[in-house]
This record gives sequence, C-alpha cells and structure tokens, in this order.
Amino acid sequence: MIREQLVELKVPISKYEIVLGRLLNGNIVKPLLVGFAVQFEGESHYVIRLTMFPNNPYYLCKDRDSHSHYTAFAKVVRDPESTSVRFLNPVGSGYLTPDLKSHLEIWFPLLGTSVFMNLFSKS
Repeated sequence: MIREQLVELKVPISKYEIVLGRLLNGNIVKPLLVGFAVQFEGESHYVIRLTMFPNNPYYLCKDRDSHSHYTAFAKVVRDPESTSVRFLNPVGSGYLTPDLKSHLEIWFPLLGTSVFMNLFSKS
C-alpha cells in the first residue's frame, strides 16, 4: 500500500497586531488587542480581521498618490482571468500620523472609534 503525503504549500505572510487604546503624547495607552492584519507576499493590501467581527474580513489599501492615507474596504473582487483586484464598499480610513511612529490609525465611522495597526510585523 502506498501512502500519499500531502505537502502543504505555505505562502509567506506578515502579521500585524491591531489594538484599541488612547493616543497620548505619541504613545498608545492601555492597548487592548482587538484583531490582526495580514499581508501576503506580493500583495499591496492588508487583510484585516477584527475579533468582534470574526467572519468579516476588511481590506486596507494605500490611497493612490498618497504616502500616509489608506482606505478600508468591506469587499474585494478578483478577476479570475488576470491578476487585477478591485476593492468595493469603503468602511473606514487610515492614516500615518507624524506623532505616532509605531502604528497606523484606522478610523471606522460606524464604530465611532479608531484602532491602531502595529507597523512592525509579528511574523
């Protein structure tokens, strides 16, 4: 009897913590882990998972012609015949602030609060 072994292909990813907290003098006070973002190798966007909405991924993309502004989207559409990707349904915005060097602030109007994505990968 021949046993087949399944070889699992692993795509390299970078994982970033997302925390909730209060911004004070360029630091996040009392950070509470509320999710994570991952970026797959070769992709320019991040996939965000918030623990309070575990089944809903969000997609964070850098705005065109901007070095510091991002948009969070609720939907992604991939063209199966090419590598093109379109993001739909904006649900939030992100930005790099000059006084906060370690995190990207992401504002979700529906929640009425900001979360902070660590800029340094955990993996």
